[in-house]
Parts: sequence; structure tokens; C-alpha cells
Amino acid sequence: MGNLDICQIFFDSHESAGSDVTSTFSPLHFACFNAHLEVVRFLITKGANVNAVANYRHFHERKEAFRILKFLHDIEDATPFDLLLCQLGWVKDQLVASCAILLINAGAKPNECAAALDNTQRGGVLLSKILNAEINPHESNSNGYTALQEVSQKEWQVEPWRESPDAIGKSPRDVVKLLLENSVTLSGNGIADAILLQDWDLVALLLEYGGDLSSTDKFGTTALEAAIRSKHVPSITRLFDITPSAYDAGSLCVAIETQQSSTVQKLLLNRRNQSVTHELEVTAIGRAAQFGHIDLLRSLLQYPPFEKAGPMPILELRPGRGPTSKMRFKVLMAFRDYPYRPYGPHLWGSPLALISTQNDNKAFEVCSMLLKNGFKPDRLTWAVAADSNNTAFVQFLLNNGQRYEKDNEHDNNQPDIQNPLVAAIERENKELAGLLLEAGFDVNDFRSSETFDTSPLQLAVQLGNFGLVRFLTEANADVNSPPAEKAGATALQMAAIRGHLGIAKYLLDLGADVNARGARYSGRTALEGAAEWGRLDILELLLSSGACTTGSGRRSAVRAVAFSLKERHYTVADFLKESLGLSEEELEEEEEDDEEEDEEEEW
Repeated sequence: MGNLDICQIFFDSHESAGSDVTSTFSPLHFACFNAHLEVVRFLITKGANVNAVANYRHFHERKEAFRILKFLHDIEDATPFDLLLCQLGWVKDQLVASCAILLINAGAKPNECAAALDNTQRGGVLLSKILNAEINPHESNSNGYTALQEVSQKEWQVEPWRESPDAIGKSPRDVVKLLLENSVTLSGNGIADAILLQDWDLVALLLEYGGDLSSTDKFGTTALEAAIRSKHVPSITRLFDITPSAYDAGSLCVAIETQQSSTVQKLLLNRRNQSVTHELEVTAIGRAAQFGHIDLLRSLLQYPPFEKAGPMPILELRPGRGPTSKMRFKVLMAFRDYPYRPYGPHLWGSPLALISTQNDNKAFEVCSMLLKNGFKPDRLTWAVAADSNNTAFVQFLLNNGQRYEKDNEHDNNQPDIQNPLVAAIERENKELAGLLLEAGFDVNDFRSSETFDTSPLQLAVQLGNFGLVRFLTEANADVNSPPAEKAGATALQMAAIRGHLGIAKYLLDLGADVNARGARYSGRTALEGAAEWGRLDILELLLSSGACTTGSGRRSAVRAVAFSLKERHYTVADFLKESLGLSEEELEEEEEDDEEEDEEEEW
């Protein structure tokens, strides 16, 4: 609780402030762990060992220390300074820094991460102490930042602290200068961080010590891109004044997205003298196409990149849970939503994907321009078009001789994109499904190993759309495609569960396996599914069509009765017991087996 008065009373009854609480775990350890500034000061004045190392003679002592420190798990060999650093982000960093100064002044030896404390709150006082203690300033803190990066990326806040009056009036420039004067080398792009803070004094200092405007931070952001993203015209102008030929593809992307036409024009002029090899060059073309900037697109295509695919501002979403979980795509309009980089959450694909949600004349004109310049619709393009129910766009691609190329090298970057046919079936768009088949998509292409995935035929059965079921089977859809591993179902199993009697008869006539095993997890055979959902008419059909209820199929029959009883379909349960001659012993044995399986799944 940090009550100084109580600490003083207890201190008077002990020999020293370093007396053990749990073996060699001292009061100073606890005071530092909780950043109790006044208690830390008091214990130090009473001679506490600031470099005491925590260790234990017995297990119960270690357990007691864990109980008191709650979430801290690694306290073996910890010094008071080590425990103090654990509080960064949990209590005010000013308190942590003040305690740290007291410890260092008393002879504490900071660990190697101490240099990356939040020095902006102490105006460099703590940093000076740490550097004097010969600690490596290039070490990173728990956030992965060095002291220099920590200072240059945070907004500056100065608060008066009576412990360090010389901290008043300090600025991030003072702290950075102190680091640079102590031979701290620049790494990453602290300039970009300073630009985002619009601290031009700090920018000038970083440049003075060798900062490179073309260097990038860990996200690949250059100083110019940071300035354009901030939409701060004076900042952008100043950077172009410093480096008139400045250009990078990320900056161009952001300028296009934020509709900064004058900046776009400057970048286009500089682009002519650059090698357009960066993958974001493709992204910039996609953005120009998406926004319908035909003149800009024409200018970009005068110097086209060699690559025809790149990171697109498109996110893949999978909402909901259930037997099927269709893919959704979100085409982002604003850069601020998600910064895209090759390793980010965005999908990799053709620029055509960004216009595949549109179907007006301008979109078709843009599409023609891209096709003439060697860009082709990849799996992502077809999938986004189908997800948008954009029949007209798919028809336009076919009219222009485009087909799905299964072995397209760019599709190696999108192996998990669902068959676009599934989206067409979900929307019950038979015309769109037909066009996608014409484009070359496989009616039986789906990933049974994927949780909740489904084949086009299985989805059509689930929807109860007999017309689509007939359409797909006439296109050679496999009526016995396996179910997805989790909660999946074959076409016949789905018909049984949903109670689509006519579709079930049709599938059986086409050779659907009445005894196909259910999904590996949470699966049901056709007989089990019909019983669980109380489909008496389906059960009669399945039994008359050869559903196995003896031998290896006996357990499925027993499970079917158990499922019907669980869901209170007593008429169905009585029908099955009478038809199959099931005994109460068999049902009781199955009930015990199910309980064991449930326990295993929970475990």
C-alpha cells in the first residue's frame, strides 16, 4: 500500500531495512515493484541494499513471493531495479523514472534495458544517470524500441517534479542530443516519427547527425510518406525542398488515397527517373484505377512495373460461424484503416481486384486499360467480383477473352481464397455461377480440411434451391464430395439435416452414398442428422434406400435414436427403435460412450 508511516514503525522494530521478508527478498524489492517513491527513498536512506538479489531457501518462500507479487512469474535473481521496470505501463512512468534515479544515485546497477525507459517524461535526467552508469543505450525495451526511438516517436509532455528541478523546460531535442552526443547511432527512421509529431527542430537535429530521409521504419514507412499521410502541406513542401527528387511508391500510394493532387504530380515527375520495381507500384496503379483517375492511370502506365500483382487494400473477412462461413471482402477506401505492406493483413493480387466491385462505363474503361497493359484477373479478382454479385463485370472479362488461370504464379500468394462459385451460389445467382464455370472454375474445388468450408453443391443443398442443385450436378458436381472436417456435411447429409426430401431423393438417384461418414468433428451421418432434426420422412427414405443399421452401421443407428431423444423427437425415436429393434442396453451403452467423448473434447 506504500504507507510510509507504517513502514517507519516496522523499521524501528527491525535491525535494518534489508531484513528478509522471504529469505533475501527485501522490503525494497516490494517497494520498487509497486513504485512507492517515498518508501523507496526512506528505505534507501536507512541503508537498504539497492543491488540485493532475490532468491529463496524453501519452496514455500517462493510461493509466498508469487502470491504477493501476483502476476510476476520470473522473480528469481531479480534486483529492486528489475522489479521497478516491471511497472512500466502499469503505473505512471514518471514515478518509475523517479524511483530509478533514486536507485542509481544510491549505487544500483541498472539492467541492459534501462536505457529505453520513457525518457521523455524526465527531460533526460534519468538518461544521464543511466549513461553515466555505462549501460548500453542501444538495448531495446519490451516494446522493441531503443532509447532514441522511444524519445523520437512520442508526444512530449513535461511535468514539474520536485525531485528533479533541472528537468523543467527540457525538450525531446535535448534528450535526443544527449543520446547522439554519447555515440548512439541512428537506426530505423526516427525522422518519420518526428515528422508525424511535426517537430521540425528534432528533424533538423536528426539530419545533422546523419539521418537519412530515404530510410524506413520497421513498417517500411519513409519520412516523405509520413509527411504526406499527415496532410501537413508545410512539412511536405520542406521535404521536397531538402530532396527535390524525392520519390517512393508508398508515398505515391498515400498521395493518391488522400487526394493530394499537387503532391501526386510532383511524385509523378520524379517517378520518371526511378526504377519502378517496388511492389507498391502495383498498388498505386490499383488505387488510381479504383478511384477512376484515368489520366493518372495513363501516366502511371507509361512507366509500368514489371510485376503485375502486389499488396491490395483488400481485407478478407469471415463473419459468423456455422456449417458454412462464406468469405467476405472489404475494399478499403482510406489508408488510415490499415497500413498495407507485403507482410500485413491485406491480400496480394491484381489491380483489377480493386475495380471488380464496380460495373459502370468508367470501370470498364479502366479495366480495358489494365488488360491492354498486361494485367490479368487473378483468383482474387474473380472472388471479389463474385462476392459483390457483379455479374456484369465477370461478363465483361469473359467478353475480353479473360479466363481463370489456375496455375497463375500470382495465385501462389492467395492459396486460401475460396472458390468464387461458392459466393455465386450463396447469392443464388445461377447466371453468375454459369459465367464462373465458363471462366474455368472447378465445380468441385473446395477445401474439406478448412473449418466450416463447403462445396458449391453442398451450399446449394443447404439453401434448398433445387434449380441450383440440378444446375451444378449437370455441370458434374460430385454428389459425394467429403464434408469439411468440422461441422461439415455431404450433400445428402445436408439434405437430411435440412429436411429437403425432394433434393435427397434426387441425390440418391445420382448415387449419393447413404452411409457416408460424418465430419471428423461435430459430424453426423445422414441417418443421425435426420433423426436429430426430427425428419421422419427423410428417415423413411434413407432406410428404404439402404441405410446400414447392422454391423458397422449399428452404432450410427443407436446414435440416431440418442440424438432424437436428446432433442425430444419422441415419435422419431419410437419409429427407429421399433424399425431397427434396438434394445435399452444398446441405448444406455451409447449414452455412456457419448459422455466419454464429450469429456475428451472438453479436455
